[in-house]
Amino acid sequence: MYRGINHSSGGGSFLQLLLKNKNLLFITSIATTITYFIYNVLFKTKSIDSSSSSSSKPTTTTETDSENTKTTNVEQQTNIDNNNNNNNSNVKTDIITSPTDNNNNTVTSPRTKINIQLQKQKALPITKVNDPIQLPYSLLVSIFESLSYKDVQRLKSVNSYWNKMLCKLDKIWQRFIIDKWGFSALPTPKPDIEYANFFKLKYIEEKKRLGFKPEQFIISVHEQCSDFTDPARWKMERVFSAQVWWRKRLLEELQGLTLTRLELTEKGQFDTGSIVSANKNQVVGSFRFIDSYDARAKFESHKFLELSNESPFTGELLGYFSFTLHSLESDELQQLNAEFLRTITFQTRGIITNLKNEVSARSILLETCKLKHIFGKGGMNDGDCLLDTDLQSTYIVSLIEEIQKFLDNKGIGYNKVEGGAKVNFVDQTSHNPIRYTGHLPSEALTLELPLWIYNTVILSNRRLWGRRLE
Repeated sequence: MYRGINHSSGGGSFLQLLLKNKNLLFITSIATTITYFIYNVLFKTKSIDSSSSSSSKPTTTTETDSENTKTTNVEQQTNIDNNNNNNNSNVKTDIITSPTDNNNNTVTSPRTKINIQLQKQKALPITKVNDPIQLPYSLLVSIFESLSYKDVQRLKSVNSYWNKMLCKLDKIWQRFIIDKWGFSALPTPKPDIEYANFFKLKYIEEKKRLGFKPEQFIISVHEQCSDFTDPARWKMERVFSAQVWWRKRLLEELQGLTLTRLELTEKGQFDTGSIVSANKNQVVGSFRFIDSYDARAKFESHKFLELSNESPFTGELLGYFSFTLHSLESDELQQLNAEFLRTITFQTRGIITNLKNEVSARSILLETCKLKHIFGKGGMNDGDCLLDTDLQSTYIVSLIEEIQKFLDNKGIGYNKVEGGAKVNFVDQTSHNPIRYTGHLPSEALTLELPLWIYNTVILSNRRLWGRRLE
């Protein structure tokens, strides 16, 4: 290539020639790079071909190996038939190692490959069935059966995959929904509806029922009240209309209001209604009856559900009366507001809560009272503190016994000293009916004892109502 160059002439060398001629140096560099690249490509291609030919080279086996291979083929066909006939059995992975070749390389038996393939095929349906959580059905049931219904509902809200899987677990639906609605046994659904669908439809129905917008106030309604209506008539009503009778009773007791009246949204449906001004015939508020179960589901995060009424004169919790009074902002309707709120708190004997700020107040309290505030015509706040004024009621009977026992223990009652004080009840009076006869020392009038009375200052609670109502 470089024959035309005279190396001896001029004392120059080939390197000096390259340095002097820059174009020649550039061409030489490119040629060298291309040559190096072609050399590498050819070398790697040759290496790949060599490895492929060596891997495809058949393994040399002995006559014994040939017999083992035939036997393996027969066993392989038998295993395939057995696996097809028994899809539920576990696939056994029998690894058989063939004799080693001359190069000490272990040869994997065809039977091993077939068993591994069958095992992989066997695992595919399991993944498909348990998708998307990748856990067996029986394991999921065991996990969720140990959780409460509330925890299950929280898990359903994690993501759509958990929700889909939980909806598929019919056993979970049957167990927790039965407990949720208090069924002692599985209910009898319609012939064309399965148990799982029955519970799911009931759950969807509940979600729709609880989708209402809450009112501003809610107060618990209890079994015992002042019985403004005839108590005898509610005995049969309670048997035949267990869910409605207490709603009817409260509406009838509130008919005594002079400034307001309650009108149902739909006649015969004791669910929702309006509070109407009797004078102006305009709507001043709204109300809703809520069962105790629905209230726990709707307001589970509210604190008022944790409050309990410890008075022995309230009885069983029947439900809740929720209401909003738009007239609370009006100065002209303060008398209307005071009458309605005083009556509703007195009649329910419950705990009232402002849902906006979570402030609660009890309608009845165990209050420490002085004797001078108990007896007399104007005592007990002119009788307004008393939960009941019927001499035959449990409250009045126990109240008289409690006061008399207190006087006797102090040595000033007629059972301890001759001419001592005796507690009496004056019937047919619009004032305080609790009086006494006999001698009561003046210094004894400052003695105090705890009594269950109505919370007469409840309307003065500014935080509860947003303003002082009286």
